[in-house]
Amino acid sequence: EGESDSKWKQLGDLVIANADFELAKECLGKAKDHAALLLLYSCQGDRAGIQNLAKEAASDGKTNIAFLCNFLLGELEECLNLLCETNRVPEAAFLARTYLPSQVTRMVQLWRDDLKDLNPRAAESLADPAQYPNLFPDFDYGLVAEHVAEGKRKAARPASDYPSVAGSLSEDLIESAKTSGMDPTDVPTKTAPAPAAADPNDGGADKAAAEAKAKAEAEKAKADAAKAKAEAEAKAKAEA
Repeated sequence: EGESDSKWKQLGDLVIANADFELAKECLGKAKDHAALLLLYSCQGDRAGIQNLAKEAASDGKTNIAFLCNFLLGELEECLNLLCETNRVPEAAFLARTYLPSQVTRMVQLWRDDLKDLNPRAAESLADPAQYPNLFPDFDYGLVAEHVAEGKRKAARPASDYPSVAGSLSEDLIESAKTSGMDPTDVPTKTAPAPAAADPNDGGADKAAAEAKAKAEAEKAKADAAKAKAEAEAKAKAEA
């Protein structure tokens, strides 16, 4: 089988050199050359191809390729799932902190659970925005930015739109959230993203309990952030 894959890859390289990209996709698919397929699909802007590759790479255990595919598609929740499923919880926590602040509390708890047997002191030192809002300035506006950006990041747009949206790449999302007119307390509570492939008969009760816990933690985090903001504003007024 390895020799067959190698021959398909060689054939794929040859047809790419002759610009026969449709045949190249077929050859690289048979060779299971996920990296080459990702390069080809991304160069062509083939969204459907990247979607199919994300599923195939995940099922074949090619997590890095599956992650990149989902990231290009704006499927950040699926990226988070992939990191958690492969026990890369610290990376998942940093991903959530950057792109999915609504999931930070859940990721911090998973990280603590993963670390506590190895180093209990280090596990306790991990700060949760819900418990220490003073260490996470403007975290509540990060929730607003996440909510506003959610629809945009999953929208399919042609490459020809790039000149009109290039400026948004340097946009300060926190400042935009502050001037959006949306109050952080108005942001809908998000529950934990569900894994893409799950057996409905396997651990249904545990899954429901985990989702309920995640929802409660997210609601608490939002309430604590709002409380911290109110206290900071009151303190500022008193000092003025």
